[in-house]
Amino acid sequence: IAQGGMSILEYNARISKLGKLAGLPESKIREQYIRGLNPMNQYNVRMMAKYHNTRNNITKALVEAEKFSLLQGNFPFPPSGGQVLTPYEKTGLKGTIAKGQQTLKKPPGPGKRKADDLAINRFLDSFIDDTDLSEEAYDYDPIEDLRKQFEDLDINQAKLAQIIHASKAEINGLCEKLQMRYEKLLEYISSRDDSVNKEKLD
Repeated sequence: IAQGGMSILEYNARISKLGKLAGLPESKIREQYIRGLNPMNQYNVRMMAKYHNTRNNITKALVEAEKFSLLQGNFPFPPSGGQVLTPYEKTGLKGTIAKGQQTLKKPPGPGKRKADDLAINRFLDSFIDDTDLSEEAYDYDPIEDLRKQFEDLDINQAKLAQIIHASKAEINGLCEKLQMRYEKLLEYISSRDDSVNKEKLD
């Protein structure tokens, strides 16, 4: 989940909501929160040395930085700042437009529709057609995406543990074989020494 064009308070609220719905601990929510900050806020976090602070304190500090930027006329989250919309955000935008179209529509009847309503609807229709959003994007679930990411992480850790366990077992088996060969070699050397000593005595 990326901050994109959201303010820090909006972004923090969304992260909190999705994290709680996904049943994530605060440490994981905070990790995702920092990772999804826009470049300006990630820079601010580094400059303020807030990486090891709580999410609440980081948010408070970034709100103040955001206010200062706005007062200086520098907008930290411009709409055209090159941020790429996620499928979730695109779907939300389409849903908002669709609701707006429904609001603009009036019961059919002669002379009931105004020319400006028709023009707005044509514009919204063309905008939706030009977004090139596939149907699969409507099935995008950010909470499920988060769960899969953490499941994949757990699976990778489990695979790594299995590999380490198998490697240890293989190494232990090799050590046992070497130990047995070493003991046999000692027995062979000892028996040869006994034979040599016996021949000398004879």
